[in-house]
Amino acid sequence: MSSPKMTAHALDELSSEEISQLARVVRDNFSNSIRTTGKGVTNSSLKEEEGDPEKMMLFNYITLAEPTREELSANCGDGDAVHERRGEVMIIVPWTGEAYKYVIAVKSLEVVKVERVKKGQQPLITPDDCLEAEQICKNDEKVKAMMKERYGIEDLTMLVCDPWSVHVTEPGMEPLDWRKDDGEIPARLVQTFLYWRDDDLDDNQYAHPIDLLPVVDLNAGKVVDITCQDVPREIPMKSVNYHREKLKSNSYLANVWRDAMKPLEIVQPEGAAFEVDGRLVKWDKWTLRVGFNYREGLVLHDVKYDNRPILHRASLVEMAVPYADPNPPYTRKCAFDVGDYGLGYCTDSLELGCDCLGNIHYFDATLANSKGEPYVIKKAVCMHEEDHGLLWKHVEYRTGHSEARRSRRLVLSFIATVVNYEYLFYYYFQQDGTIEFEIKLTGELSTNAISAGESNDDPT
Repeated sequence: MSSPKMTAHALDELSSEEISQLARVVRDNFSNSIRTTGKGVTNSSLKEEEGDPEKMMLFNYITLAEPTREELSANCGDGDAVHERRGEVMIIVPWTGEAYKYVIAVKSLEVVKVERVKKGQQPLITPDDCLEAEQICKNDEKVKAMMKERYGIEDLTMLVCDPWSVHVTEPGMEPLDWRKDDGEIPARLVQTFLYWRDDDLDDNQYAHPIDLLPVVDLNAGKVVDITCQDVPREIPMKSVNYHREKLKSNSYLANVWRDAMKPLEIVQPEGAAFEVDGRLVKWDKWTLRVGFNYREGLVLHDVKYDNRPILHRASLVEMAVPYADPNPPYTRKCAFDVGDYGLGYCTDSLELGCDCLGNIHYFDATLANSKGEPYVIKKAVCMHEEDHGLLWKHVEYRTGHSEARRSRRLVLSFIATVVNYEYLFYYYFQQDGTIEFEIKLTGELSTNAISAGESNDDPT
């Protein structure tokens, strides 16, 4: 006899089954719309395909449509989904450049609302978009010709194309001139910074930047603009590697491992002090609910201390990374890493003993790819306790009596690889009722070829 299915909390993220169901509803709705209206089938300025209308759309995301405060309050105060949970689905129609947002009731699968994304707005770049942009760039005949002409390179197997959004343009960059639709069809532009791998796929490409900057229109499926310096810049070929198998090849960084330190072990013989019930966490005087989505990654809901409301919702909503290079075309090298790529989409699977240390509880995350298929990021969020030094201490100097209290904190974290950078996000919950949020940066610098008047010998 199977156990009864538990009622989902109003803030529980969508399961794999629910994602598949919502994707099917959207496919059916979109196909019926195409058959009945005939809209969005072809456009002479964009790529043309024939066949199943379902293949004419891409899923940008499938996620929980979070309830409002009022809806949560109506759920008897405990969050059980008295009001039906809803899912939010964003699709893109490359044929027309349009994007649509669906809101669907999770249980009844009723389409509650469909909205077309306003002109001038674009959904974020998904992992599948990034891979497609790179493939389009490497297959482009003009890119191939320019690589051969400028660098004598014909085989592009070792070419790396890092995808970045285009937020600004400069004089001479006209990525839409090739079209004849008077701007009626939105372009979905991705600029690709190029790098070279010297001998194999483990080589650090960021040591070898190339001065070509192609721009891809994902809706058109082609390279629509290429910017470069008038005089080709020599590709720097010094070895600068982090891969453990390639350290010996390094030109000026360390080429051997430093001596290992003695082991440091974290032991909690009675286990961790936190309690976990689904996504609800209780620790010391703290309670909170763990959420996760494609865009923000880790989201914290209904945070309370000693049963007092502290935060309704906490997340990182945006992060700007301006490289501030004054030399074109690198003036447009600026990222909004949350809105451009989605921290949830970029989240890594964590491993005990390296990314996290101690008595760990992990939370998985379930997302959807561009086909509407669910996939799970195992161990997406790490939760553990840390000793945090002294919480309080006092010595009565007359008697020599000393009192001290050790401090412990609860840590929830996740790590996102956004192309070249790794961002490490940490929420710290302290026993004195304070909350800290910390972002650590690691990974690789996104380099670019030197501009006129600069030298490879100059420091970064």
